[in-house]
Amino acid sequence: MSGRAAALEVRVRFLPEPCLWCWELVDPHRRDALVHSGWAGEWAAYASPEEAFAAGCVRLVELRCARTGGRVTGRRHRKGESAA
Repeated sequence: MSGRAAALEVRVRFLPEPCLWCWELVDPHRRDALVHSGWAGEWAAYASPEEAFAAGCVRLVELRCARTGGRVTGRRHRKGESAA
């Protein structure tokens, strides 16, 4: 997955139950194939599409850093947690 991280896009999707937003990483070169989902993989959902998009961007940066040899701790922050 990390080899294609540069081509991935962050999308947000509304979850009607429980009325929250989630992020997904899709590959536009493979007809928007779903690569990773915060909801399916981590049950992470957000109150607004902006929050979901920001969290998806963090995950995308983690993947891109892993691809380039940057240090990635693997720990993701959930809503309300501090990045420090």
